[in-house]
Amino acid sequence: MIESDIVYRLGGEQVPEDVSWLKPGKSQSEWLYDNSIYGVDFKSGANTNTYGYYIDFASDFGMDYVLFDAGWSDPRDIFKLNPDMDMEVLVNYAHKKGIGLVL
Repeated sequence: MIESDIVYRLGGEQVPEDVSWLKPGKSQSEWLYDNSIYGVDFKSGANTNTYGYYIDFASDFGMDYVLFDAGWSDPRDIFKLNPDMDMEVLVNYAHKKGIGLVL
């Protein structure tokens, strides 16, 4: 399987039409620190305060994006949002700080 080229044979050539919406930049992910931050006055985890802290970190250190990989929704139903994360607040806060969010 290691030497198999099946992915390339099945994938075919892709020519994207408009890629102007793609914006490269530095990002951070909650997987780097497992949502375990210390020395803060709130309980860390998949919640609004923790992700607000990540947005502040990204802003303070010149990053462009914060990756929201897991925790913002139910893993079995992405339309069922995590009640501990106020996504509207986080989206507005990130926008105010000039940080993009990647889901």
